[in-house]
Amino acid sequence: MKFRNLLRVSISIGIIALIVAAPLFGYVSRKSMVTGGKMVVDKWAASSFPITWRMNPTRSPNVSGTGDFASAFRQAFQAWSSISTASITFAEGQPTAASVKPGLDQINLITTNLTPSEWAVYGADAMSLTNVTSSTITGQIIEADILFNPNVGFSTEATTPPNLIDLQAVATHEIGHLLGLDHTPLASAVMFPLAAGNTLSRTLTADDTIGVSTLYPTAAFAARGSIDGTVRTTTNAGVFGAIVVAVAANGQPMATTVTDPDGKYSIAGLPAGSYTLFAEPMDGPFTENNFLIPLSSLYPSKTVSINFTTRFR
Repeated sequence: MKFRNLLRVSISIGIIALIVAAPLFGYVSRKSMVTGGKMVVDKWAASSFPITWRMNPTRSPNVSGTGDFASAFRQAFQAWSSISTASITFAEGQPTAASVKPGLDQINLITTNLTPSEWAVYGADAMSLTNVTSSTITGQIIEADILFNPNVGFSTEATTPPNLIDLQAVATHEIGHLLGLDHTPLASAVMFPLAAGNTLSRTLTADDTIGVSTLYPTAAFAARGSIDGTVRTTTNAGVFGAIVVAVAANGQPMATTVTDPDGKYSIAGLPAGSYTLFAEPMDGPFTENNFLIPLSSLYPSKTVSINFTTRFR
């Protein structure tokens, strides 16, 4: 029991209609307040890799398609472990018993095998969610379970039929949460929280890969450049909660971040090149409540500024 008191269980709600999820620094990493009031980045210890995941082998009836749903999960994990600038490895463990449910049990579970009543316990209006358990002292992630809503129709097909959701794309999003990523304000990224129809992506963007590489950098990634600065008003006051996007010379958005209460930002891990920056207000479709922990909770005495127009530099 004493050990459990040192752990925090949080829910990362993926690709949802009502969204919750955290910021500052790029792209965006999960953050929490630990014992003593210190803000930390939640991530796995280097000794945790390879992270072993196990699948509940029971395929829920709301998952259709001729494709093997286990293959969809394997390919989703492979997408993240294939990032050359991140030290990430996974190991697939033996399937669990069909009776295994999410819980603090030293199993990193991925499952579609939930009843509607079991899902209702989480109170989430979402396609999926990731339960992350981390230390309240260090923020180190101890365990994570990925769950799929039994009330949502998923598909394993390469081309997702109308009115169904791509299982592999959603799994890819949730594995980002498992690794410690929060939602990102960049709409093209896998870790963006809002989905338009069935056009979810299985393909990681630069924002996704740079973000997770910041958490688990290789030496090559650590040698890349960064852009730091401050977003200010015309009266020279720092702008809190501005979305800052770095755009490459070819027009591709590379990475995004959110300014701190002083208006400061840092985007690390950028390849050599010329970049244009723009800052925009967090006034929709992405707002501070799209973070796992809203900015107002991390900084109770501060208010996110949205009373400015988009600026380029």
